[in-house]
Amino acid sequence: MSSSLRRTIELGLRGVALAALTWLVWRTARPPADGRATRSAASGAALPAALARWSSFEDAESLHVSFDTLPSARTRDWLLALRRSGRSVGWDGRALPPIAVAAEPEARPRGGARVLAAAPAAASVSVGDAAGTLDSLRVAPAGGRGVVLASARLAEAAVATVSGSRARAPIPDQARAGRVLVLGAAGWEAKFVIAALEEDGWQVDARLRVSPTVEVSQGGSATPDTARHAAAVVLDSAAAIANATALVRFVRQGGGVVVAGDAARVAALRDIAPAGAAGTAVAGVAGAFDTDSARRALTLLPLERLARDAIVL
Repeated sequence: MSSSLRRTIELGLRGVALAALTWLVWRTARPPADGRATRSAASGAALPAALARWSSFEDAESLHVSFDTLPSARTRDWLLALRRSGRSVGWDGRALPPIAVAAEPEARPRGGARVLAAAPAAASVSVGDAAGTLDSLRVAPAGGRGVVLASARLAEAAVATVSGSRARAPIPDQARAGRVLVLGAAGWEAKFVIAALEEDGWQVDARLRVSPTVEVSQGGSATPDTARHAAAVVLDSAAAIANATALVRFVRQGGGVVVAGDAARVAALRDIAPAGAAGTAVAGVAGAFDTDSARRALTLLPLERLARDAIVL
């Protein structure tokens, strides 16, 4: 092929390419000649009918949706399909209430989960699962707060609803609950602690001191062991001192320890304690058991000098 012929062909191809680009620009910029809408919008209750219309006879190039509630998975999938068909799909949600929900497993023999929801100040929040509403709460007016539904047995997912908008969170895997070891003196306190744990479904081992030389036990092991126990409950300083080494090792291996009463003052447990010291006992308030502040009836030991990684419940 001669150089002149090659040059003629190259110039011709360049001309064709330029003409094609010019036609594409004109085709994009020109108004529709057949009455085709360039933009179609829908919101609220009109959205389902608009989705059907956009998928059949209304061939708008640009679609826009204004949400007043969070869209369902079906609606999101439909809009995605429309976008993949070559349409431009946009949305806004200025009227949507900010809402979030999370579920975390409860370490309890009977299972369940704690549901935490966040919503705008003074909003009414319905909390439940796929089967329906379990509770309704109102967020404090001072600001958006988390609300909690404790120990719920959930079906499929945790659901929080505010003004028609729903947020969902998957149900977490349930952790296996071990046994609880109770250490202390034989008496009413130990009796009621064991009874309360067993009524809640826990399997309890116990080692209780009857006298300085006599102990009674319940269950198969009286020494804290992470292979068997989820937590140990220490009811007094004598039990804390006698088991200090085993309790510290137990915590460092991943076990939990609940320290009650004057056991909080035992120096040997200070490395695993959430606070550096226990303050002066605060006497309970007579009659408080019959009020909404029943905890005030208990004699309490305030914790002082909290550790940096301590978490206040």
